[in-house]
Amino acid sequence: MRKILLNHFVKIFCAIIIVLSSCKEPTKEGISFQDNKVSLMINNVVFEQNQNGRILIDAWVHIFGGSGTIVFTNLGNDEEYLFEVDGGQLNTATFDIPNGNYDILLDLSSSNSGETYLPFTATASNVTIDNNESVALNGDTDYGIILLDTQYVDPSINPYFVINDDTTDLTLSDSGDKYFLYAIGDIQGILNLKESIYSTVVSQEISILAKNIYSFTLRVDSANLGVAIGLDDFVINEEEIIISGSSTNDIDTIVYDIDGNAYKTVTIGTQVWMAENLRTTRYANGDAIPNIVATSVWNSLDSGAWRYYNDDSQYENPYGRLYNWYTAVDSRNVCPTGWHASTDEEWLTLFEYFGHSVAGGALKEEGTMHWLAPNEGATNNSGFSGLPGGLFDGGFGSMGYLGVWWTSTEVGSIPANAWARQLRWDREGYDYPHYDKNIGASIRCVKD
Repeated sequence: MRKILLNHFVKIFCAIIIVLSSCKEPTKEGISFQDNKVSLMINNVVFEQNQNGRILIDAWVHIFGGSGTIVFTNLGNDEEYLFEVDGGQLNTATFDIPNGNYDILLDLSSSNSGETYLPFTATASNVTIDNNESVALNGDTDYGIILLDTQYVDPSINPYFVINDDTTDLTLSDSGDKYFLYAIGDIQGILNLKESIYSTVVSQEISILAKNIYSFTLRVDSANLGVAIGLDDFVINEEEIIISGSSTNDIDTIVYDIDGNAYKTVTIGTQVWMAENLRTTRYANGDAIPNIVATSVWNSLDSGAWRYYNDDSQYENPYGRLYNWYTAVDSRNVCPTGWHASTDEEWLTLFEYFGHSVAGGALKEEGTMHWLAPNEGATNNSGFSGLPGGLFDGGFGSMGYLGVWWTSTEVGSIPANAWARQLRWDREGYDYPHYDKNIGASIRCVKD
């Protein structure tokens, strides 16, 4: 998928790189050309950042596709040079035209109401095409974009947008953190999705305006905060969709870490556990947990640190971050206030509740969306939703195969090691390993 980075949606411009060619253009009857001919290449299409606006969607990238045309009209003789273009290949297409003054029209618009790419037009007037110059095109679009954060969206039913009787699915971005849809302006439709906490269908009515961004996140038991922020001729509309209902899985409440990350919690016997892996970058007192990606530094640490699996942020949702053992036992508390990193004894209590031989199956997420087959015995009848987030042990590995969680308990006979708990793709039970304190593993918190 070909994408161009978007920090903010303001004005489209095309940077056209002009390279002098050694070719000569012959004189045509009635039309006089300059001696030199230039080869034009559209380098990219960029949305300028508004320096005065808040960065609300800093990870989003625009997608260009579809077919269209670019027309260069020579103002000296009205000669037109028309080329067909593929929106997904703008950065590789080249166009040969003579030197001169031109009006330019790039047309990659579309008449469809829902797209997986942005239709737009871009123009420039009285532009001098000469050797080694760049030309800016001012762009426009009739489309807005719907963005939906994936957190708490049940992926078993793809979110979709209904306009009159037409239904269009939203597309999952490459980064995996947002669903998106480009929709033509001046229409009204309904965004539909299934949320994963109470398993209810949620609908949100949206009135689409051109060059507006409708960014939705799911929030549990919180006030509806609608924010509209003007960014020149683009407007970003942030809104929270409120989830409410009755739990079918003993999901109790939502707890927030100091970074504002929300976690489902679940009561199992006498314990209350997080039902998601920890994602925080700070201790409960506000101190930062260092993000260490240099293996030599990581392996020599005797204090807390975190990293993403493969050092790639796309794995944060849903697997969380990987932490060394020192993070779990730091006195500043990696868990939210009123919670703590799980101990060896608490894990044993959890396994005993279901029975040691089948506890792994009760704690693992069902199916093979995240676990590799056969995901033996997985029922998730606990609501714990254990995931195979892998680990870092001098290198990254075992994602899809293993879920590994630190306990805060050291191995008395081996001071360099600490106990962990491990669920596997091929077992209904569980493993009881101990690891060097410098491996990277997941953390689950337990309520005090």
